[in-house]
Amino acid sequence: MASIESAETVSDVTGEADADEPQEGMPLEGVMPYDPASAGGDLAERTTENTGAGGDPHQQHNEIKAREMAERMTEDTGAGGDMNLHAERKVEQIGDQMFEG
Repeated sequence: MASIESAETVSDVTGEADADEPQEGMPLEGVMPYDPASAGGDLAERTTENTGAGGDPHQQHNEIKAREMAERMTEDTGAGGDMNLHAERKVEQIGDQMFEG
């Protein structure tokens, strides 16, 4: 493996950088300066934005997610998220399949 040549210092750099302000095009632009007091709320908003829970990462968000999961799980029986109806229809389906053959 070839050795990397020694890096030379950059002497043509001009201007001053403000440590409190992110530079243009940096990934944290618009996020910094960081406010720890609002970090929890910001995280909760981002976490719950796909369910419309408005930053409530607990009860409302969990209920919405559970409803979405139940609807996906019961699609094949057309139970519309009703797990009891889904179970009844599954039992009927399995019974019909057992007695067909």
